Amino acid sequence: MNKIQKHLYSFVIGIGFMSLSFFSEKVTGSFKELIDFVNSFLFYIGYGMAVTFGILAMMKLYEDPGENKQ
Repeated sequence: MNKIQKHLYSFVIGIGFMSLSFFSEKVTGSFKELIDFVNSFLFYIGYGMAVTFGILAMMKLYEDPGENKQ
């Protein structure tokens, strides 16, 4: 697995963390506030991952195109 694939997989995981906040609306009960807090925390972690690894993947892609071929 080359570096671009690792950056893209991390980017997708970041997008996944960001999408967890969409499912918190369906949660009811005594732990709703805790779940909302955890989901908001994971949203910002996912946002940071998506931005960071997206930029790193683009930089690696344009850095040396011959190096990224398998």
